[in-house]
Amino acid sequence: MYDYNFLGRNITFGGFYQNNGFDSYGINFKAPNLFSKKWGLALNHQNWKSEEPLYFGTETANYLYNNISFEALGLYQINLKNQFNFGVNFFNEKYQYISGATDSSVPRDLDLDKLLFKLVYTYDNLDYYYQYVKGFKSVLYAQYVTSNNPFQEDFLIAWNDFFYYKRFGEKGNWTNRVRFGLSSNQQTPFAPFALDNNVNLRGVGILVDRGTGSFVWNTEYRHTILDKNRLAIQTNVFTDFGSWRNPGGELNDFFESNNIRVYSGFGLRFISKKIYNATFRIDYGFRVSHKPGQSKGGLVFGVGQYF
Repeated sequence: MYDYNFLGRNITFGGFYQNNGFDSYGINFKAPNLFSKKWGLALNHQNWKSEEPLYFGTETANYLYNNISFEALGLYQINLKNQFNFGVNFFNEKYQYISGATDSSVPRDLDLDKLLFKLVYTYDNLDYYYQYVKGFKSVLYAQYVTSNNPFQEDFLIAWNDFFYYKRFGEKGNWTNRVRFGLSSNQQTPFAPFALDNNVNLRGVGILVDRGTGSFVWNTEYRHTILDKNRLAIQTNVFTDFGSWRNPGGELNDFFESNNIRVYSGFGLRFISKKIYNATFRIDYGFRVSHKPGQSKGGLVFGVGQYF
């Protein structure tokens, strides 16, 4: 729950609570005009817990992952379409073994203090009309993470999200997101790019793989079937395509058939027109590329549009 005009000062303040078997929460404060018309500040705190698989060779183990972070960002708005965010994030990561395979070279417990330097550049030329969006947006993320431990050295990571939206008639909306990212190419089970239902490919499963490079294209067509003063309902059909670079691998990993996954499906959106970003979504994605060992599909729930 967030207030996007806290104290009537264009300040975003709020947070979230989640239980997926473990308690997680986050608190966020963003004041883009705190110091002047162009300069502002964002403060974020998060305590995130989830059960996640780690992969080493052909083996898999499940770990309880806990990330506790404190972040401070400076905000600089060049103009209405261009903005820079930059700052520092102090965080602690814990991995605790739950079940699965074990390996003498992979610890059962890790407790790591890390420091992350962040730069985000956003170009936003989107036009909103209730649940409809048109235009183009690009967001570039660049991070440098210090990590003094034998399982993950200091590393760089960068990725860019490109968004393109086009309206069709009064009720149709074609939407696209393309993401390309690379990180330092270390051969580690703790690789930063994850293949996951809720992040990039609907129907693929929960954190089914990790890599040091990622290319993803999500495309969907949304069509409004009910539009009232307070509520709108949309149907959608989608295709999600993704490919990954293996930890310690080569760039041609992106073209290896074993690293390519394609899922397609359909869904519903229940949208409040009185509360900003209050959208409940449900999608069912099924596997298009018939490869053994990959999920045949499944349901994905969430709050807010997928992208």
